[in-house]
Amino acid sequence: MFAYLLVLLMGSGSVTAAVAAQIVLGQFEAAYMAVILATIVEAFPARVRASGVGLGDNLASILVGGSAPTSPPG
Repeated sequence: MFAYLLVLLMGSGSVTAAVAAQIVLGQFEAAYMAVILATIVEAFPARVRASGVGLGDNLASILVGGSAPTSPPG
């Protein structure tokens, strides 16, 4: 609900309101990403950590976002 209101604020036409909404949304993103990235890194042993995180991240990007350019809008 809060994010929806911030998106509406970004579309209000005011540059100041849009920047403020982006900053608030960025704070939520930063708090989420700090926790999830640390959790993902700790899921792999040290000797395969870089490969595991990199492969997992890239495969997820391919599967979820790879077909986005060919998807019909709407």
